[in-house]
Amino acid sequence: MSNTDTILLPLPSSDFVNRVVDKSMTKVRIMYEELQTVGDPELFKNQYGDSPAARGSFACETQANVMRPGWAQESVSGDWMVIINTDLFPQKVRTESCSRPNEPCSFISPYYDSTCQQRYSLHRLLAVYPHDPNRSPVVALFKFPAGCSCRVDPVRKNDIEQRKIRK
Repeated sequence: MSNTDTILLPLPSSDFVNRVVDKSMTKVRIMYEELQTVGDPELFKNQYGDSPAARGSFACETQANVMRPGWAQESVSGDWMVIINTDLFPQKVRTESCSRPNEPCSFISPYYDSTCQQRYSLHRLLAVYPHDPNRSPVVALFKFPAGCSCRVDPVRKNDIEQRKIRK
């Protein structure tokens, strides 16, 4: 299965998640608190101002979203896991998806090949194995879209000549 394939899974039953959490409440509470530590706010200041217009335009635009995932594919094993997302233990992930994946980047000279490529980051989330409700919840790594980068490759000399002819 490629990264672009989408699997639609039913939302996990809140009863299932609540039963698993209730059995391991102390452990879940400790793991959840450890995951909620926040870094120094100074590290997150935007040096360009708050509005996108203050920063100019990007070569590859993104669409940002904040989600509370119900299912996610664990990054190491590839197993699909149920993410613990309850009123008591909410887990949100901010994602940024390429608006135009695999398309040429904006503002790049035709003498270069450019492509907008999806970037990913790993997030640690509390999760449970759906097929083993007796197993304790775990902190696992999940990959989510985190930005879009412009990959630029120089065009070979023969390709430049062909592009001049086409104009």
